[in-house]
Amino acid sequence: MILYCGVVRQEIESPGVCIDLLLYGGEADIKGDIYKLQTWETVQSKYPDGFTTIFIDGGIHNRFLSPSIKRDVLTIIRNICTDSVIVYGNHLFNRYDVNDVCLCEDPLCRNENVAFTKIPVQKYSMEMFDFVMETKDEINYFETLRCNMEYKLKF
Repeated sequence: MILYCGVVRQEIESPGVCIDLLLYGGEADIKGDIYKLQTWETVQSKYPDGFTTIFIDGGIHNRFLSPSIKRDVLTIIRNICTDSVIVYGNHLFNRYDVNDVCLCEDPLCRNENVAFTKIPVQKYSMEMFDFVMETKDEINYFETLRCNMEYKLKF
């Protein structure tokens, strides 16, 4: 089963669980902010059997308030997911060549020509974020800002 984050029930055709803030209407199995630890604790308690895939769409609102909250959320994600995390955009892990991370098609088949990154769940950790940040080559100023923002604030 797939956990869809930032997606409402009306957007999916296959079985799955949806989490969304519902700012623009629609229905979700869990109304919540995926940047909050409490939301992930709720998911973990409601769905103890977990998910094969966690899909984190674009257009989600908010940010992590600290790297420690992000670390705790990623730990829960690793506990409840058995295969992969698919994230909107060309993720830091793909741009810096983490093995087995690759671009993939939009799981919702919206054909909007937008990149998504598929990351094996065992590699989706703050330790991997730390590794990439410490070992990446010298990059230009704007890419440095982008990497720092992804490290601290985004999925």
